[in-house]
Amino acid sequence: MNSTSYVDFYKKHNICPVLNNIDPLFLKKRAALYFQLGIFPSFLKDKTVLEFGPGNGINSLYTNSLGPKEYVLVDANPTSLENCKKNFQDSFDEHDNYSFVNSLVDDFQTNKKFDLVICEGLIPHQHDPKSCAKHAASFTKTGGLFVLTCHDFLSFLSEKLRCFISYISVDKDWNFDQKVDQITAQLSSHFKILKSMNRKQRDWVIDNTMQVEHWTETPLFSVHDAIEALDESFIPVGSSPKFINDLRWYKDLTDDNDFLFNKHALEKYWKNVHNLIDFRFEFPERSARANKELYQMSINIKKLISNYLAEPSNSNGEAIIALLYEIKRSVEEFSEETARAIQCYIDNLSRVFNQQPTNFTHFQNWWGRGMQFLSLLKVD
Repeated sequence: MNSTSYVDFYKKHNICPVLNNIDPLFLKKRAALYFQLGIFPSFLKDKTVLEFGPGNGINSLYTNSLGPKEYVLVDANPTSLENCKKNFQDSFDEHDNYSFVNSLVDDFQTNKKFDLVICEGLIPHQHDPKSCAKHAASFTKTGGLFVLTCHDFLSFLSEKLRCFISYISVDKDWNFDQKVDQITAQLSSHFKILKSMNRKQRDWVIDNTMQVEHWTETPLFSVHDAIEALDESFIPVGSSPKFINDLRWYKDLTDDNDFLFNKHALEKYWKNVHNLIDFRFEFPERSARANKELYQMSINIKKLISNYLAEPSNSNGEAIIALLYEIKRSVEEFSEETARAIQCYIDNLSRVFNQQPTNFTHFQNWWGRGMQFLSLLKVD
C-alpha cells in the first residue's frame, strides 16, 4: 500500500466511482450537513475555499453556490477532474472564481491560506492519514474551518464484513467486470435498505469490495484520531452525526483549564462511539471502557480477515467466527437486533466456508453510520 494506490486503481480502470445522482432534495441535504458543521450560508460569501478530492464535483456545486470569491479544487484522478470541470462549467459558465489543480494531497503546495478547507471522503484509507490530515489542515487560516470526513472501525464493521463475504464468494476465474456484476447482484437487497443512497450500486462495489486494500490493509482515521492529530491548533466545532453535547456553563472557563474543548469532545466520543455501529438505532451513552473493548475487537477482526485472505485455512476461518461471537456478546448489551444481524452473518460465513447456500435476511439490514463529518476551528 502506498500513497498513490487509490489513484492508480482509478486510472487503471478509467473510473471515478463517486458519481452521485442529484435528486430534488440534494441542495437541502448539503445545507443540512453544513448547518451541523457550523457552516451557515452567509459564511462563505466572498470567502476562499480549498477542496481536496472533489471527485466529480457534485457536492462542490453546492459550496460554490454560496458565493466564495475563490474556489480551488485539487484532485489527482484525471477522470475526476474532467467530470468536475464539466459539472462546474455547466452550472457556473459565467463564473471565473474556480480553478482546478492536478495533484495528490501530499504534493500540493501554496503560500495561500483559506477560510474553508475541505477533505471529504479522502483521508481515511490513506497510507498515512494523520500526516495527510495535518498537511491538508495547514492551509487553513486562523479563524477558518477545516472540514474532513472520518471513518471509524465500528461504523465500518458491517461494510468490512460485507466486503469479505462477497469477495470470497465470487468466482476467482472471472474477469473484473464479471466479478463486479456478480457482487452487485448479490448485494442488491442490502443496498435497498439504504433509502437515501445516491451512489450507483456498481460504483460502490468497485470502490469498496474490489479494492481489497480498502478493507484489509489501509488504516482508518476516526474522529478520535482527527482531534488528537490536530489538537495543538484546532478545536472541534460541529459533526455529523452530532455526538458532542456540552452542558458546562461558559462562565466556568478559566485560564487554568481553557475549557478543555478537545478533551471533552474525546470523552463524549468514547461514550457514544457504539452509536456508529448500526444506523437504524440511537442508543444511550455507554461506558467508555466497554466501548474501547468493542472498538479493539473490531480492529482485530480486520487483522484476522487479512490473515484468512493470505492463508484461507480452517483455523483462520474459525478465529474470525470466534471473535465475531465475542463482538456479538458485547453488542447484545445495547442492541439485540444488531446482535441478531451478527449471528446471521456468522451462520452464513460458515455456509460460505463449506460452499453451502446462504440467506442474509437479517444481516442485509445492518449498515453502520458510514463516514463521519467533523469541522474544526483553526485557533493558532
